Amino acid sequence: MSKFGIMDRVTHQLLLNKSFKSRGLAAQWLQKEYPTLIDTDNRQGHYLGGQSQPELVLKHPVQIVCLSKKE
Repeated sequence: MSKFGIMDRVTHQLLLNKSFKSRGLAAQWLQKEYPTLIDTDNRQGHYLGGQSQPELVLKHPVQIVCLSKKE
C-alpha cells in the first residue's frame, strides 16, 4: 500500500512523523490544520462568533510526497 507524507520544500524534511494512505487524505489534513492554505475572498471560517481566530501559517512551502509504492 502506498504511503504519503508532507515534505517541507526548504529543509527537505518531512513536516511531521505522520503518513497517510492517500494523497487526498494528506491534503485533507493540511486543509484542516492550516485553513489559511485555502484562499477565500471573504475569509469566512476565520471569524467565528465575531471573535478573531488565530491563523496557523506554514513557515515554508510544503509538498505531498509518496513515501512508499504499492507492491
